[in-house]
Amino acid sequence: MNHDAAPYGAQYRNNESSRTTLLCFSHLRWDFVFQRPQHLLSRAAQTMRVIYWEEPVWSDSASPSLKMRDSAEGVLVVQPYLPHGLNPAAALVVQRSLLDDLIRDLSITDPVLWYY
Repeated sequence: MNHDAAPYGAQYRNNESSRTTLLCFSHLRWDFVFQRPQHLLSRAAQTMRVIYWEEPVWSDSASPSLKMRDSAEGVLVVQPYLPHGLNPAAALVVQRSLLDDLIRDLSITDPVLWYY
């Protein structure tokens, strides 16, 4: 899978791996409107490693990928990019594979999960 590694720092791979990870799955974009969930997650990022998984973006690329960036609040924002034409079942399989890769790459163990 293709991961745009430049936007997120080494702290997510090394120093942060010993901190509890809060992994939030959201149907909204992080930057859409700054509301209570973003406020709470920003505060959590002061003591936890917070990852915000957005809904997928459909792209013309033939292969799925993740785009990641650090928000100003210290939250790692993750956008899965999926190829056009995937049926819903295939889209779920691809997203699960991208998520599994992220969990492995960032050495995430026993995360706190938040479904927003």
